[in-house]
Amino acid sequence: MESHITSVRININKFLLFYCVVIAVVYWAIFSPGILAVDSVHQYRQAVTGEYTDWHPVIMALLLAVILKTGGDLSLLIFLQILLGFVGIFRLTVLVNQLCRMPKLTAHLTSGFILLFFSLPITPFVIYLSTFWKDTWLLILMIWFVVLLLDVSAERHPAATRRLVIKTLALMAVASLILLVRHNTIVMFPVMMFAVWWIYRSKDLKWYAIPVVILAPLLIYFSFNTFQYSILKTARTHIEHIVYEIDLVSMIAYNPSLLDVLPYTAAHLKGDLRRDFEIGDSAYADLYLNELIDQSSYLAADNHDLLVDEYKYAVLHFPLTWLSVKAIMFLSLIDPSRERYAFHDHMQKNEFGISFNSFFSSERQFIFAIGKRVMAHPVARWFSYTHLPWFLLDIVMMAGGILLHFRKPAPGRNYAVFISMLSIPLVYYFSFFLAVTAPDFRFMYPSTLIVQLIFLIILSHGVGNFLSAGVGRSERRIVQ
Repeated sequence: MESHITSVRININKFLLFYCVVIAVVYWAIFSPGILAVDSVHQYRQAVTGEYTDWHPVIMALLLAVILKTGGDLSLLIFLQILLGFVGIFRLTVLVNQLCRMPKLTAHLTSGFILLFFSLPITPFVIYLSTFWKDTWLLILMIWFVVLLLDVSAERHPAATRRLVIKTLALMAVASLILLVRHNTIVMFPVMMFAVWWIYRSKDLKWYAIPVVILAPLLIYFSFNTFQYSILKTARTHIEHIVYEIDLVSMIAYNPSLLDVLPYTAAHLKGDLRRDFEIGDSAYADLYLNELIDQSSYLAADNHDLLVDEYKYAVLHFPLTWLSVKAIMFLSLIDPSRERYAFHDHMQKNEFGISFNSFFSSERQFIFAIGKRVMAHPVARWFSYTHLPWFLLDIVMMAGGILLHFRKPAPGRNYAVFISMLSIPLVYYFSFFLAVTAPDFRFMYPSTLIVQLIFLIILSHGVGNFLSAGVGRSERRIVQ
């Protein structure tokens, strides 16, 4: 009987994996060869020409260049993105189900529900997976980092097994890529590695194994940076200058008396900050369009030291103003009342002749239309296109996990792993307190998706327990 149940479970899992492949093929066909946004075209151009800049992650353009030179194309990369995304959420669901010690039937229903839900265009998930974006790569990598953490945590075999070694190598590779695909992910690294330490400390490993696992991604990160500047001759764009610019102008707008003590920024201002400038959303557009400041001179390489010195002076001497401005910008970014640029609904014009296939044009437009309707809906948008509820829920669930961890935990409950899972998206949310260059929804979506997945799994677990208890009470009444 037990072997029959195991066989059924394996067959259900195989069916759900097959569903992942089928849905990946469907969306790959609809969006083929893939969505190119403005940033995507820049990265594609770097892959084709071999002339790299560090404004966007070089690792993405480099891997795309390898695919192109080995006979592949953009559509192959997009298919891999979609497949890895769906298989990732399936594996995450399975492993969290195990962590919650969910009954078999409830676990299968939960896995099926979550796969079905996120394969519908009522969330931006399928559109993101079909877009060549660094945020898409980070989304996939964060999912797989959590998956591998849970996989290693659930590993009960001796430490020297080949399976654990493979999982560990995969974990180090994913952690390294996370650091390389976005500048602000470096903020997540301490939390990611604390989670790694916490999970690996229970394994019977050599004394040097955990330090190697923790330090290897950082070593790969610095080695690749050396490689891209020394060998690839990647051009430095100093993207941090944009952050300095936005912060300094916002600080002056918040406290006009700073005009007298920030002479470099004051000398380049062209507009009236009190009339034309709003800290937060409008700041990015006004600055990028050169309406308030002479960017060509202000951000010139020759003036690098002047800008950096003035920014350091402003932060050190006016920390409360700096923190206030940062708080306003962060709250503006998660403000649910503001509509954001969430996804790219067309193929960006490019010189490479890349365009959508015409066969699935109506299906593609239908998906985009659903996304826009959900985004504009006063209720539905709170689930799919607003970060605030998920940011707050992440904090609440993590606080609950910490309380349960320090109380006497129930047998078999590993709240430390649960806390580790939630801490990663939370820190990534807060990384945008330190640095943000535009008010795009996509920036925080990797965190929001992971919180959504964890919440929906736990909610399904709770509903399953409630229904099971109800059935049990009904059976007892019948017997009585």
